[in-house]
Amino acid sequence: MNFKELTIAYKCLAAIGNSLEFNSMVFEILCTFSRRTNAISSCYYSNNSDQGPILKLGTDMDFIFNTKKIKNQKYIIETYNDLHIIILPLRYGYLEFTYKEIDESFQAYAVMFGDFQNKINVSIASCTGVERLERLNEDLLTSIENSASKVKKHEKMLVYQAKHASMGEMLEMIAHQWRQPITAIGMVANSILFDLVLDELDEDELKKQLDDINEQVDFLSNTIDDFRCFFKEDKIKENLSLNSLINRTVNFVKRQYTDNKIKIIQEQIDKDVYLEVLKNELMQTILNILNNAQEAFNEMTDDKIEKILSIRWNINNENIEIYIKDNAGGIKEDIIESIFEAYFSTKKDKNGSGLGLYISRIIITEHLKGNIYAQNIDDGTMFTIVLPLNKKTTSKDISN
Repeated sequence: MNFKELTIAYKCLAAIGNSLEFNSMVFEILCTFSRRTNAISSCYYSNNSDQGPILKLGTDMDFIFNTKKIKNQKYIIETYNDLHIIILPLRYGYLEFTYKEIDESFQAYAVMFGDFQNKINVSIASCTGVERLERLNEDLLTSIENSASKVKKHEKMLVYQAKHASMGEMLEMIAHQWRQPITAIGMVANSILFDLVLDELDEDELKKQLDDINEQVDFLSNTIDDFRCFFKEDKIKENLSLNSLINRTVNFVKRQYTDNKIKIIQEQIDKDVYLEVLKNELMQTILNILNNAQEAFNEMTDDKIEKILSIRWNINNENIEIYIKDNAGGIKEDIIESIFEAYFSTKKDKNGSGLGLYISRIIITEHLKGNIYAQNIDDGTMFTIVLPLNKKTTSKDISN
């Protein structure tokens, strides 16, 4: 090669592999090779030339190369009418450069193109490899998004199932809630009938007794409203008093706790805090813990121990922490780390679903962006619910 041909070879070599995007990389090769060697047309074809060029630069040509001629050759020279064509076979397709006027450098260009064959093949392989990897990454991301969507749908279904699986327990709670007021209404009604029979009905006493009946009826109605609201699906977060939410949840189990001689202690503090939460979901979490504590108390064999469950909360740095502690003997250390797993239950012989605490963990960690954990303390178990403070969290002094 003379100095001119060496300069052209250097410029052409420098144009190979400067991009990992296939079209950009091949187009730079076509542009540089054509400009430096004065080709009137350059194209890149796939192995099926009948489909036309994938990339094209310069004058349109009606020449169609017979790809059967490619058999491990570095380059091929063809003539068509008054045109001279250099074919550069590649692992994936081939390059075609067309010249109208040629000189003594034409053969040198063909040899030069052939010498660049391996580097072009490697560069094209790198581009297709990157593109394949990008497609795999896109497919993987799509797969992950689809899987995450399925997991969320499954978790939503589990929350729904767990809530309705507890409907039997809720009906039992309603029965406990209603037993005393219904008994009171019956006693007042019998007293009124007795006074009528004895003709001793006093108007003021009758009014007082009817007020008692109305008070008990209001209690029954409010109980139904509370349970009906509990089974509604939360969609919008509400700014709620934490004390009010805890009191309302405790009211669900208060009758059962009283019947089972379990004392509930709610530590009073001078401040209330208002949280932006999904009300029913937080209530469901607390209720799951209270139900589990009651079942643990019922399994105790020592009747001399006073059964106590305490509930308190405080603000710790940037979090609100709710503590629910019982003295029911605690949870075995070898299983305490597993109680929040799906379908794990210590009540298999009692038809335990193993979903209650699993759903509670989903609600607290994913829906409310907090944390929940359990630990054995003294003679029982303490559950801690940690909720982050946010811009809509406010506190209010409730001291007299």
